[in-house]
Amino acid sequence: MTRRRPRLFDETRGHTPRGITASEAAWHLGLSENDFHDRLPRLLGAGFPKPDPLTNRYDIRAIDAWLDERAGLSNHSAFNDNDIDRELEAFASGENPRAALR
Repeated sequence: MTRRRPRLFDETRGHTPRGITASEAAWHLGLSENDFHDRLPRLLGAGFPKPDPLTNRYDIRAIDAWLDERAGLSNHSAFNDNDIDRELEAFASGENPRAALR
């Protein structure tokens, strides 16, 4: 049985939710869900944002800020929210997400 990719873009609301599941956070990092969970202790040790204790969701903007900082980008973020929404829409439709930004 193949696992479905997470669906990050909320078609009913027309945007990507800011709070994302562990599966969606894994995809955002380019990891499988299993790899994400295996690496989570090291990620958290490196400052990766913890999930919100009330929603148990990861903040996609906090993840992007963490990635930007690790990459040495001075201005958060290399992508703006519209870029993220376009990338996630493409992912949800089965297209190449990075192609949506070209």
